[in-house]
Amino acid sequence: MSCGTKTGFGGGSICQACFDRQQAEGNRQREEYLEEKTRETLAAIEARLEIAESADLFAYLNISSQAGMNEDIVGQPPDLGMLQAMTLNGWELVLAIPRTMGAGLTNRYDNGGSAWGAGIGGLVIGATLIMKLRVTREIFSSRRAEITTAIQSQHPASLYVGEGL
Repeated sequence: MSCGTKTGFGGGSICQACFDRQQAEGNRQREEYLEEKTRETLAAIEARLEIAESADLFAYLNISSQAGMNEDIVGQPPDLGMLQAMTLNGWELVLAIPRTMGAGLTNRYDNGGSAWGAGIGGLVIGATLIMKLRVTREIFSSRRAEITTAIQSQHPASLYVGEGL
C-alpha cells in the first residue's frame, strides 16, 4: 500500500516513507513466520521424545576453501571454528556437499594477444556441511536455548512472506 506519491524518473517509484513502511511490514512478517516455524519444530521434537528415546535435529554449516589456478587464488581459507564448536557440543558431521565454480581458460600468445581457450569446472571453493544432533529428553531440557537458536539459524534471512515489497 502506498500514498500514491510518485518519485524517481518516470514517476514509477514509491516515496521513501511508503518504502520504509513496506520494509517494516516485511520484517514483521518474517519474524512472525520464524517464530511460528520455531514453535512447530520444538513441538515436533517434544512429540517425538514422547514416543522415542531421541529425535535428530539437522543443521547446515557453510565453510569456504581456497582454490588456485593460473596464479589466481579464489575463496578464503576455511574457518573451522564453528565446526569444532559444534562437534564438541555433540553435533555430528553426516554429509559434506562441495561448492564448486567454473573458470574460463585463456590462450596467451607471444605477440601479447589472447583468446578464449576453454572452460573448466569443478574448482572446490567451499562446502555445505550437514550436521546432526541426537536430541534426548535430557539434552532437550538442558540445551533448549541452543536448540532454539539452531532451529532459527536454519531459516534464510531473505525469506519473504506476504504481500508488498
